[in-house]
Amino acid sequence: MIVSGAYGVIVVDDQSELHALLIHHFAEKYDAPPGRRQILPPPHSRAAG
Repeated sequence: MIVSGAYGVIVVDDQSELHALLIHHFAEKYDAPPGRRQILPPPHSRAAG
């Protein structure tokens, strides 16, 4: 899977690897351990529930 964005390109084997990379990146950026963050589903998932 290749994901391009404003800051470059990320190449990962699958979506779970991409998810792990993003969680790690934002945990470092905001200086919080990954386990302490609440991961919300996309807005369309919350609205349907």
